[in-house]
Amino acid sequence: QFELYERFFQQILGLCEEATPLVEPVVVGAAYLDLTGTRKALHQDPESVVAALRRTVKDWLRVSLSAGIATNKTVARIAARLRKPGAQLVVRPGGEAEFLAPLPASWLAGVGAQTQSLLEVAGLCTMGDLARAPLDALELVLGRGALPLQRRAQGVDEDPVRPKPAEHRGRKETAEFPEI
Repeated sequence: QFELYERFFQQILGLCEEATPLVEPVVVGAAYLDLTGTRKALHQDPESVVAALRRTVKDWLRVSLSAGIATNKTVARIAARLRKPGAQLVVRPGGEAEFLAPLPASWLAGVGAQTQSLLEVAGLCTMGDLARAPLDALELVLGRGALPLQRRAQGVDEDPVRPKPAEHRGRKETAEFPEI
């Protein structure tokens, strides 16, 4: 059954790549899309592009997609998590910190069981708690990882969408041209 799921995912990625070449598969079943240029290139806003993509996948493959639309990967991933199964959530630019504030700090990438335990002992249970904590105190608890984690809790993530080269995506396309 995993092979079927993987095949569907490859087809979904192909549909995503019709909307933007900037598609970063993360694991089977999850990918980031950079839709920054869609308004200009496709004359559609990102919300419309994603809604159309979700409809196409639902109609064609009978699979529902959850989507988070935001200015960065951290916020988009969490927004998608909140809209499972099969819906989309938009977090407007400038609203990232407010959106994240009430959510558990454990939802942030990089917060495993040990880090979560350290944060809870320090009284930092939500992303808002983590975002507002004095950095010097946070560094005493978390060390070097304090600043990047705090920035993500504030809704700041500058990690770009990194498309995988075609040979790593499990699909290959070739074109043959007649000799002249």
